[in-house]
Amino acid sequence: MTDSGRLQRIFDEIADLPRSERPARLDELCSGEPELRARVEALLEHDSDSDSLAGVVRRAAESLSLEGTTIGPYRLGARIGAGGMGEVYAAEQTEPVQRSVALKLIKPGLDTQRVIARFEAERRALARMEHSTIARILDAGATEAGRPYFVMERVEGRPITEYCDVRRLGLRERIELFLRVCEGVQHAHQRGILHRDHKPTNVLVATEAGRPLPKIIDFGVAMAISEDDAETRTGSDGWIGTPDYMSPEQVSSGSVDLDTRSDVYSLGVLLYELLVGVRPFARSGLRHSTPDEVRAAIRDEEPETPSRTAAGVTEEVAAARGETTASLTRAMRGDMDWILLRALEKDPDRRYGSPESLAEDLARMLADEPVEAGPPSGRYRLGKFVRRHRVAVTVGGLVLVTLLLGIAGTTYGLIRAREAETAALAAADEARAEVQTQRRVSSFLDGMLRRLSARRIGRTMTRDLRERSDDPQAFDRALEGVNVVDAARGTLDKEFLARAAKTIDDQLSEEPMVAA
Repeated sequence: MTDSGRLQRIFDEIADLPRSERPARLDELCSGEPELRARVEALLEHDSDSDSLAGVVRRAAESLSLEGTTIGPYRLGARIGAGGMGEVYAAEQTEPVQRSVALKLIKPGLDTQRVIARFEAERRALARMEHSTIARILDAGATEAGRPYFVMERVEGRPITEYCDVRRLGLRERIELFLRVCEGVQHAHQRGILHRDHKPTNVLVATEAGRPLPKIIDFGVAMAISEDDAETRTGSDGWIGTPDYMSPEQVSSGSVDLDTRSDVYSLGVLLYELLVGVRPFARSGLRHSTPDEVRAAIRDEEPETPSRTAAGVTEEVAAARGETTASLTRAMRGDMDWILLRALEKDPDRRYGSPESLAEDLARMLADEPVEAGPPSGRYRLGKFVRRHRVAVTVGGLVLVTLLLGIAGTTYGLIRAREAETAALAAADEARAEVQTQRRVSSFLDGMLRRLSARRIGRTMTRDLRERSDDPQAFDRALEGVNVVDAARGTLDKEFLARAAKTIDDQLSEEPMVAA
């Protein structure tokens, strides 16, 4: 699409809106591009001043209010919404039942064959679905002038991001609310419908029975998955959806070869914004000067991790989630980073295959179970197990500590008992050794005394016998032989006893002999 083509596209879209809604939409479409905005505003001003048939028709349509008019059994109230091809009114059904509804009909002057086909496609898509999170279609028909309309349940709610911020819902509450959105999108997929335009303003949240209930609305650009409907498909130059929330394959090929993973990507962008307050590419500047650069950004630029984005948000944004900037950053780090980056994968094959798979991983994270998008390390899984079973692990830990303390006490007692036993055995051995020593000493002393007495007696007798012998020299020789034999026997004694005996003998030899 050329620059002039983009200018024309923006002009056509803005020109179809009421004057009160134009500035906000211009802010979105021309953010950071003051020159482009000035050119669009110039065209709008020229268009309003011209007498062209289109300008006249458009001004007439805008000046014509349907409030207070009746279409069939429906009395129209204030206009509550408008898009590129239709406008939505609050209405009251008067028969056969009385209830508040929302009535959507094609804008005046846009009832071309192509627009009518798209309008009918939306009506068929809504008719296929019946889920608590999807606005139900109640009726359909055409005005007397031939303008098609259909009637839906009226959703008195706010965009999901606004609802959560106003009520300052915490991260867990936001994720739980988002899980309901995933249920509705999964239901639509099971009915063969791709929404193709998931964004906060298309997910309204109302309060029912005191609890928030999301409602998915605006299936105006929905596409049948299984049908090759030429009226609901466009080429690569036809942009179907909101650029900030479109998947890479959506901006590359339009409606060709889209499947459920395209909606998963859009849901990832929505969840990213819901949790950290900005969209994935907000800090790198998604909107560029040309459509090709927009496509390139969505197709090629990698989004920042949520934790890194959270580190740059204001304290006010964090406070709306019940966090500080630091705690929000910590909460995003790990599981949330992995889940969102997987949902925002450029390659559809690496994304979650369905909204249900995305929701299951989020539920696992809330339950402190290992997520599929996370690393399957043993330490990671053990940490998840501990957090998931915190009470049981705490009780088990206390029991284990008690057992360990008991085992330690018993072991200590056994060690002390063994030490005491060893000490007792050592003391007994020492006592036995002492007794044996005392016995040996006693025996030694007893032997010494006996030998002492024997030697004294022997010497006395030897002296007497020598004096009485007729041959003293022969007696001496015989006595010397006896001494030799005695000395030989003495060598058999221990060295200590031999020395002791010698000492005693020496002493005895110096003493005068006394006759026994």
